[in-house]
Amino acid sequence: MKQFLFTATATLFALSLSAQRVDIDKYSFYVEHAQMPTHYVDKADRTYSAKVTGSDQFNHEMIEGELAMRGWERVDENGTVEVRVSLSNFSRGEPTRQKKTDQKKNKEGKVISSTTNYWYEAIMMGNGSVRYYGPKNEYVSKKKSDKAAEKSKKKGKKEEAKPEENPFLAGVDIQVEDDEPKGELVRTASLEKKYKIKGNSSTSSSKARDSYWLKADGAYDDSFEDFAGGVSARVNAGMNATYGFSRKKEWLKFRILDSKKHPEYDTYQNAVKAMKAILEKKRFNKTHDEIEAALGPIIEYFEATIKKYGADDKHEKRLKSATMYNLAKLYYVLDKPEKMKEIASDYARWGHDEAYSKDFNVMADELAHLLNFHNVEGRYFVTDEDADAVEAEEGEKID
Repeated sequence: MKQFLFTATATLFALSLSAQRVDIDKYSFYVEHAQMPTHYVDKADRTYSAKVTGSDQFNHEMIEGELAMRGWERVDENGTVEVRVSLSNFSRGEPTRQKKTDQKKNKEGKVISSTTNYWYEAIMMGNGSVRYYGPKNEYVSKKKSDKAAEKSKKKGKKEEAKPEENPFLAGVDIQVEDDEPKGELVRTASLEKKYKIKGNSSTSSSKARDSYWLKADGAYDDSFEDFAGGVSARVNAGMNATYGFSRKKEWLKFRILDSKKHPEYDTYQNAVKAMKAILEKKRFNKTHDEIEAALGPIIEYFEATIKKYGADDKHEKRLKSATMYNLAKLYYVLDKPEKMKEIASDYARWGHDEAYSKDFNVMADELAHLLNFHNVEGRYFVTDEDADAVEAEEGEKID
């Protein structure tokens, strides 16, 4: 009887341990936010002008009308930032004959038949360049900024020697009217885009050539239309990356409980999946208010779970750590670096998964540095445009 009771007790104890087993999986998805510009300019100075020159093949006025920089006021000339687009003629390209010979061999390796196919192809190309002139005030990461400050502190700041004034130029102030932008050249970019046209292949070189010319005119028109129609979008992307605000999707990692027998399984799964559904509705041109309100119950659940599973059991540690991780990442998405630092401190005090303490401190400091530099409360820029119609830059997927 005692042996039976011992066995039954041991079995129940083992089942209890099994029921509390914690398997944690990665749970990753894209979350979007506004990408801050490379250079910061004070709001009071945010005016820009744009001009298109070059080949008369293109409708300069129409392209100019489509150029826009998010968060900036358009002026006819002499904006704080000046954008100059220069377009070259759209090149048709000369067709060249290509060929490929296929041979059939017998078992001895002797060629028993040979067939040569011909085709003609050409490269059509749109070309041009865009130059951005304006103030240089480039964002530098906190890590690089701290290193530069330390280096400057050690060496001491050396004053730059002023060049001597040329006495022959004293009092000379000749005004020359030119069309050159007054600002500093900050960035240049090529607008080159190539299009390949290929005719059908044939064993007859003349038929292959005829096939190419049957396609050539239509292909030229389609390629030209694609290039001309895409110039403004490509220039706008560069303008907004340099001085304005653009849409970015960042691949973020979270954690999810994957132990079906654990008492938290259903609730935890629902919480994380609901979090994903809510964050996927986040848009770069909307404030965080609605998203944060919708996440409120999930944040409360995570906070309660952290308090509930704080024992020394290794499985409970995993669940607590994963939940702290999720909460820190949520605060990152909501642009709350101070909340991230609180969780980083909790990891350090707890002594489990201490590496996350350093990671989240670094992320929080960098985020705070970014927000302070750009003088914004969060990584968003409010507009009335349809965010889904704006092409997004996708961050690198890292698991």
